[in-house]
Amino acid sequence: MNNAVGEINNYFQMTPSIATSGQPSAEQIKAISKQGYTTVINLTPHINQDVLPNEGQLVATSFMSYINIPVLYEDPQLDQFNMFCKMMDAFSGQKIWVHCVKNSRCSAFVYLYMHFRLGYAAKDARSPMFEQWAPDETWEEFMQEVMDDLEEKGCFSRNEILMQHN
Repeated sequence: MNNAVGEINNYFQMTPSIATSGQPSAEQIKAISKQGYTTVINLTPHINQDVLPNEGQLVATSFMSYINIPVLYEDPQLDQFNMFCKMMDAFSGQKIWVHCVKNSRCSAFVYLYMHFRLGYAAKDARSPMFEQWAPDETWEEFMQEVMDDLEEKGCFSRNEILMQHN
């Protein structure tokens, strides 16, 4: 397997400081570090058979911070998204690599974060991964729950969003 960052499964550079992908290999984790990333956020539970069992150690020995927020694909939770936002905010200004097994979980989380928390236009926050992966009913409901929660907290107004899309 090639260790270049661009060869990581479903890799997308969302902003100069935020990248998303599927599961990187051990060698690719080293390449991520060499690209100046300082933080890796993994949204895959360690019980998943496709994860690197020692990923946290590999990331640490590559001089990056490692955060694991174990999002079950079948049951994403609002608290997990809120933790994700706290971590993204805590490491803002640094280069952050977000991944899961295929880049579906993280595409949804990063879209919601960039669009509704950072104010990116929907088209700029939407990962090209959405061309390959369509959120199922579980993920549609989860994304709606996040939007409802953010609106309730005053992070955005539905009228503002409707105006952006018209």
